Amino acid sequence: MTRAIGIDPADDLTRWAVATGNRVLASGRVRSTVTVGGIDVDHVVDRLGRAEPIVVGGVPYGAEALLGRLLAATVEGARGAHGELVVAVVHDDDLDDYRRSLLVEATRVGEVGPVVLVARSTAVEAAAAHRPDDEDLTAAVGAALWLADQHGGGGIGPGAAIAGGGVVGLAAGAVVSTTGGGGPAAAA
Repeated sequence: MTRAIGIDPADDLTRWAVATGNRVLASGRVRSTVTVGGIDVDHVVDRLGRAEPIVVGGVPYGAEALLGRLLAATVEGARGAHGELVVAVVHDDDLDDYRRSLLVEATRVGEVGPVVLVARSTAVEAAAAHRPDDEDLTAAVGAALWLADQHGGGGIGPGAAIAGGGVVGLAAGAVVSTTGGGGPAAAA
């Protein structure tokens, strides 16, 4: 049975949950801090889409590069405990196309494998049948449950038709967004 991780990145804490079928196996939070050259960097998520780089130790980084490291560390930790996972990343419903493309780039840079971007409203709706004990984890739990269900029902891949329509592109595998209208279309 497919195991999925839902990740809900935020500036203070990144929430995550691992699910299989309709069962949550584990969930938790990690500080949304990226360490580069011994220097801790916070507030990466809210900088996504800003023109100015984040300078760490005199070296400029794009927010997507640092967010990619955060996503990779979260996925690697979960894979160490739960084996191979398909990945869902939660994003705000109103995330514009530019910042969504940067989120896709973060998943590519972080080399987290095939990724599905899941709108927060879709994730929360998916969690409705399985209310987590901690409401703070609702979106991460919902994203993991939603993806485990979708993946088990035919797989996620380029050109996959996903409930809610959206954008299909490539970033280290398949990237599907549950926002947008109409059916899937190729993205950069």
